[in-house]
Amino acid sequence: MHNFWVRDKKVITGPAILIVIVLVGFIGYQVNVKPLIPSIYSYRAYMLEGKDWDQSLKDYQKTLDSHSYLDWDMTNFVAERLLLALETKQIKKEDQDRILDFLVELEQPLIDGSRRPDTRYMFSRDFLIRIYNVVFSFRKDAQAPVLAEKIFKEVIDFNSQHPIFYQIFAQTKLLQKDYQEAINLLRERAKIRNNYVDFYKDVAKVCAKAGDKANQARAARKAVNLGYISGQYDLYYILTAGMLYEKRGDYETALQIYKKALEKYPDRYGSEQNLTPVEVFQRAFEKYSREGGPTNLLFLPQLYISLANTYLELGDREKALQAVKILGTLPGYKSHVEEFLKLW
Repeated sequence: MHNFWVRDKKVITGPAILIVIVLVGFIGYQVNVKPLIPSIYSYRAYMLEGKDWDQSLKDYQKTLDSHSYLDWDMTNFVAERLLLALETKQIKKEDQDRILDFLVELEQPLIDGSRRPDTRYMFSRDFLIRIYNVVFSFRKDAQAPVLAEKIFKEVIDFNSQHPIFYQIFAQTKLLQKDYQEAINLLRERAKIRNNYVDFYKDVAKVCAKAGDKANQARAARKAVNLGYISGQYDLYYILTAGMLYEKRGDYETALQIYKKALEKYPDRYGSEQNLTPVEVFQRAFEKYSREGGPTNLLFLPQLYISLANTYLELGDREKALQAVKILGTLPGYKSHVEEFLKLW
């Protein structure tokens, strides 16, 4: 009796163990392996961007097909990747068409995945307007701005205090060449963020698109002046603004802008640490060489070049020479200046 029971128990436990192994394996696959599948496809898709767009898009589609529990997050991720590619990379026409077709197909999943107004809703609507913008930009589809405006109004009705939507819908208006409305939207964004330095920088860009060089220069100067008052210094932008006035032949205004730059870079910055302009730049250059990354102070040579040119145009050779001599003391500029001074 005992032996029979043991033998019968072995018969019963064999299939039971097999079922347990299968269940454990299935659970392990669901918990540990399945979540990796979309990551594997998305990583391969990312690596193939620019090399093989056809296969890259197929892998992005597999990414979306294999993650039912991450619909919203993964759809947004794929939309972000493809929008970024179109907005920042040089892509062949046939590949542009493939990407645009793919993005258009994401429209309904983005809408369906986040109908309830919340964080997901806001992110998805951000991507939708950007998709409509790129479709209009590349294909001149007249319906795209209409859809962008519809989404924009829905979002603003829900919450009018999200600056990003004013910015991306301003881009829609810019694509339609409705420059005044683009500026109006950027102004609303500035009110929310309480940042008029960026507003005037953006206005300068709009004026550049419109071919309005006079107002482009004025807006750039306002950005510089407000930045000077508020402490939002940007040496590259200061140089840009000054050069706009140089090109228009308004050297007095350009000089005023450059002098403001000198008050911060490097005169005030140097005086705070008891450094000369040369030492300020040398420290910035050494830090850049050691750590990398952009720094305003690396634009100091261009500031002295622009300053010298402006003084020359105004007939003040002595001050122009002073700027050139300072330039010659900066790392990497000595030989260039020596050649320049031979022609002086």
